[in-house]
Amino acid sequence: MNTLSQRLTKSDLLQLSTLYFAILLFSVMISWPQGQGENRSWFMLVQVRIMTLTLLGLGYGTSEMQKNKSEQRFTLLALLCLGVLSIPLELACYAASFPITLWWWSLGITLLDTIAFFGLGLLLSKLFHSIRLQALLPVVNIVLMVLLTTLDFGTQIITVSPLLAATILSPVHFAVMLGLASLTGIWLFSHDSKE
Repeated sequence: MNTLSQRLTKSDLLQLSTLYFAILLFSVMISWPQGQGENRSWFMLVQVRIMTLTLLGLGYGTSEMQKNKSEQRFTLLALLCLGVLSIPLELACYAASFPITLWWWSLGITLLDTIAFFGLGLLLSKLFHSIRLQALLPVVNIVLMVLLTTLDFGTQIITVSPLLAATILSPVHFAVMLGLASLTGIWLFSHDSKE
């Protein structure tokens, strides 16, 4: 717990967590109805929440490859803590919006996608370091997210896009993300020569 607390209070994560919650609150503020209108705040919040966490997972994954696995585990755990801490806000918006999507789906898939995209970031980092193009990783992260979302829009099957999976229950997406998250877990808990 002490190591997790130290990781959460490092300046990089502290600043990004402040920005994360500011983005969530802003999305609720602009989508909350004025007066008697239909409340659709949950739909915006859940998509902003999953995209922000998966981008953070992907970004931290690409930046953590050179660190030992213990540090990688605590970084991922810190990102998951951000996801857990934002659950009450999502549940409040869910109660006000009455969506047909089951409440547990978006909560669970957001955490699963964060783990999966953290692992994908680690893989991208290893690949781009091996070809000495690691400076391109920030751009690659954004391009990858756009491509994954475009792929799912184009095929009309939600397989890899967190944006679409947040509000629509998709067994295919769940299976793909569970596979990636499992591989991430195997990597993070395998023997580390740096430790």
